[in-house]
Amino acid sequence: MEKNDLILESDRLVLTPFSSTETALFKELNNDPFIRKFMWDDEIIDHQEAYSIILKNDQHFADDKYGIWKIQVKGQQEVIGYAGLWYFFDESQPQLIYAILEKHTKKGYATEASRTVIEYTFNKLRFEYLVAATDEPHKESQKVARRLGMSFSEKRMENDKPTLFFRIENRRTNYASVEKIWNEYISEFPDTNKKSIPASFYFCDNEKDANECAELVIKGIKQATATSLWWYETNNEPIPEVGEKFIVTDWDGNAKAIVEVTRIESTPYNKISPEFARTEGEGDKSIEYWRRVHKAYYTREMEPYDQEFDESMTIMCEYFKTIYTNKEEL
Repeated sequence: MEKNDLILESDRLVLTPFSSTETALFKELNNDPFIRKFMWDDEIIDHQEAYSIILKNDQHFADDKYGIWKIQVKGQQEVIGYAGLWYFFDESQPQLIYAILEKHTKKGYATEASRTVIEYTFNKLRFEYLVAATDEPHKESQKVARRLGMSFSEKRMENDKPTLFFRIENRRTNYASVEKIWNEYISEFPDTNKKSIPASFYFCDNEKDANECAELVIKGIKQATATSLWWYETNNEPIPEVGEKFIVTDWDGNAKAIVEVTRIESTPYNKISPEFARTEGEGDKSIEYWRRVHKAYYTREMEPYDQEFDESMTIMCEYFKTIYTNKEEL
């Protein structure tokens, strides 16, 4: 692999490996109060530590074709942060890391840079999965992980601090198609509030149902979904909010549609209404069909945790509307 092959690009950003002569730059970035608060437990790093990391980084790129990339906006000289793969906590493979200077946050740069690294890692390096760890109080970092399609995997103590781990498998998302559908949407609707790419997901736990549900969303037939409150609590995931947008994909992660949440209601499983079953739009749309397939789904979902399905368990009835579909589907 040539050196230029290690330079990554996205729509707005250029990611370039830190060179062996950029110790001072790396030190300056990491001693920024906003970055060091979570990346370095608010401790100052000295020149020797920065130099040691830069040397290791140079060797990783030479041997492994990955490491830490500096981030620049296209056409601009300023380095606004970094993203890449680095070893932490004696893991068997490197973790995804990302850090952006505070004045450049809220622009979607961390998500865009990280998505570029993930795509490179999966498509070029053929990693089977990636993990990212974040301090429990670092809510913004957790939002980035979720926007990337990562799922909460575990919480454990690292260096005497509660640390959350997120994971993504290699096959979950076709990032090019997700980015493409979102860019098409904001091009047609430039006044949209959310400029950064929303989280993407597929329905169900198998290819057949995931693809069928995506088609139903495209056609405007499926306009609701039902997630157990147990799932949100177990996976440490926030319940969607009205107005929040998501990108629906098929089983292979190809973007199919954009939906917007219109209503959220919590209801016991045994009180789900026929009206909601019709709105969810699956099968023959009857409440009998809904109960049969969802009981089976929740049972499968809870089984690995040694939890049992309960007819009175709380279900989050999430209503949405399809606001945009992949042009190739029309």
